[in-house]
Amino acid sequence: MRIRLGLLVILFMLVAAGGIAWLGIDRGGRFTLAERVENALRMPFERTDIPAGATAPAQKARHVPAQRLAPLVVDLHSWMTAETQLSGQPEALVTAVRRAGWNYIRPALLGPNGNPDACCGERVIAAIEAAIRHARQNGPVLEDAIFVVGESGGGFSALCFLLGSTMPVRGVFAWAAITDLVAWHREQAGTRYAEGIERCTGSKDQLNVSEALRRSPAHMAIVRHGNYPVTRLYAGIHDGWRGATPITHSIDFFNRLASQWEPAKVISASEILALLRRSAPGGAERPLASRQPVHFLREAGPMQLVIYEGAHEMLTAQVIADIREIAGTALPP
Repeated sequence: MRIRLGLLVILFMLVAAGGIAWLGIDRGGRFTLAERVENALRMPFERTDIPAGATAPAQKARHVPAQRLAPLVVDLHSWMTAETQLSGQPEALVTAVRRAGWNYIRPALLGPNGNPDACCGERVIAAIEAAIRHARQNGPVLEDAIFVVGESGGGFSALCFLLGSTMPVRGVFAWAAITDLVAWHREQAGTRYAEGIERCTGSKDQLNVSEALRRSPAHMAIVRHGNYPVTRLYAGIHDGWRGATPITHSIDFFNRLASQWEPAKVISASEILALLRRSAPGGAERPLASRQPVHFLREAGPMQLVIYEGAHEMLTAQVIADIREIAGTALPP
């Protein structure tokens, strides 16, 4: 009887916190059931409504304001989910941000991708900007330490923001990012992801290629002409084999901007082939914060590409380490 009562209490708390949605992680995440329950019970989320703006829609968000002046982490949801999903491995990013004493917001944006308003549309970029303004107005945000972070479809949205917005932020981190919808449609043929691309691009009998390219960070027009934030692309070398997004997506995006900033840093076809064969030199002596070896690291301008021993994931410890490194002395003691 006591066991049943305990289970009922846990279930009630999960529902109250939105935890049931979190149990179905839509990105091949590796949370165990016990970890998911623990994360759900520890969620410090404050549910909030972000009002509509001139171009941004009204949207829901999960918001954790800091207790004192601190960085802001804007955590963007993955392809088929919204603000209720957990992100980060092996612990939830929100848990690590709260432990650091920082501000956190996870906006719903236009909801799951698969409709023309979502999927890197103009209203998505406006919704990210609205979420940042909301967090700044409702928490003690350190203005020079705003970071936009996303994994998979969230990485896709983060890079759309990078190219489509002029709002100043300190850093953009994209993990396992989708950058080319034409390529991803081919790679995900017959899946709900391919169907979502078709819906968001208004495709009929065949993919609307021009619309898919317009919504692809590896091809979309660039609005931000200078003053780019620090941009870090992370790709697990086994992604595409064990995960939904081949590392070529991150490589293609890196090459797109490197060709403008430092053409000599463009990753060559032979280097790409070596990476796909897992035999490329050019790694880093120092592993990631979570100890995974780095197989390949290259920088061009403010952008860094890191291909590491991993798959389709966001490594929470590295996100926190990057923010500490970049914000540096601006962080309160």
